[in-house]
Amino acid sequence: MTTAEQVQDEISTLLRRLADPVVAGESVKACIRRASMRAGLPQGQVKRLWYREWSTIPAYVADQIREKARHHDRSLKRSIIEAISTMQTTDPDFYRGVIEAAGAVLLPDGNLSGPRSRKD
Repeated sequence: MTTAEQVQDEISTLLRRLADPVVAGESVKACIRRASMRAGLPQGQVKRLWYREWSTIPAYVADQIREKARHHDRSLKRSIIEAISTMQTTDPDFYRGVIEAAGAVLLPDGNLSGPRSRKD
């Protein structure tokens, strides 16, 4: 795989992450539209990047998408941590499975950087 193909794959993957969270049954067009808004790029441009139609991607476009994806990932992580915190204060025993699963997803060791999982 060439470097250009690796960049195409990376950018396409980042755009798909920018479209998250995706609702079941949602169209690809709606996902591309959301990724376009979050990336700050025209929808047609995002569609071509999504489907890897550009042979070369300008560095400033790739850098912009990378930065927006980092920001989006941090925002999603904060939202998950806030939801976990709410679950822990509401009923930690009832939500224990969700809290532990979310902790495992956020950090491989299961230790959240924000709220702590309840230990028995």
